[in-house]
Amino acid sequence: MASGAHTGERRITRLSYAGEAGAWEIWRTMPHPALSPYVIDYSGYRESGAGDVWRRELPVSYIPLIINFAEAFTIRDRPDSEARYGSFAAGVYAGPVIVGSRGNAHCLQVNFSPLGAYRFFRLSQAELAGRTLALDDLLGAAGLRLVAKLHDAAGWPQRFALLDSFIAARFETARAPSATVRAAWQGLVDARGAISVAALAAGTAVSRRHLAQLFRAEIGMTPKTMARILRFEHARDLARSVPRLAWADLAYEAGYADQAHLVREFRDLSGLSPGELLGRDRAETGVLESN
Repeated sequence: MASGAHTGERRITRLSYAGEAGAWEIWRTMPHPALSPYVIDYSGYRESGAGDVWRRELPVSYIPLIINFAEAFTIRDRPDSEARYGSFAAGVYAGPVIVGSRGNAHCLQVNFSPLGAYRFFRLSQAELAGRTLALDDLLGAAGLRLVAKLHDAAGWPQRFALLDSFIAARFETARAPSATVRAAWQGLVDARGAISVAALAAGTAVSRRHLAQLFRAEIGMTPKTMARILRFEHARDLARSVPRLAWADLAYEAGYADQAHLVREFRDLSGLSPGELLGRDRAETGVLESN
């Protein structure tokens, strides 16, 4: 079920769900326009009643910041690695991550573009790529104060307004991304990953090697890896919007060389075949795991 409401000049959309993953509500809104394109969106989330809930989180082209008001989440980002995090940020991953909660999650999520994360966290994104880091390790005492203020706020509209102010203040004194990376990143996004690294480098008048170095620092991964993730996102979106699209047609529309290329990329990035992934990928619940 979905509903929308205006709070001042901000539109907040509320979604609710009850089913195999318990019951949850989510409130979504856009950040203040002055934060675009560095902040993509905000969402508030609360779930209850399902016991342990495990999800397979897939590679995405944005950086999520989770501000947690309840029990810690369990993160499995490698076969032999498991850790618990309260509030945290996850860098760009080139493979799946398993995330578990006790079924009573209460949190707020900020999705940054990679260049927004570069400005907000004020560190090389290579240090965050493929890793999950606690918020207090990233922001220190300022992060702890932010969590407390957001927890004590009267409601979601007030929390979203606090986020606008906090992020804007950090951006004011942050180092701006380089024009070269901004241009190349926009080119990748516009092409949904279906562009060669050589073409990107030619458009910025730097070598492929130098562009890769700049990308690692300000985006977190190389242009080639980010192109793969953007293509993967586009393919998932196409599969949802046109569910009867043949695999070969889906591969063509998403920018893959052929169907075999699509299958390899889906297995590498998600750990599942295209059929397995799309059969389990639900807008309401994400990709649920047994444990």
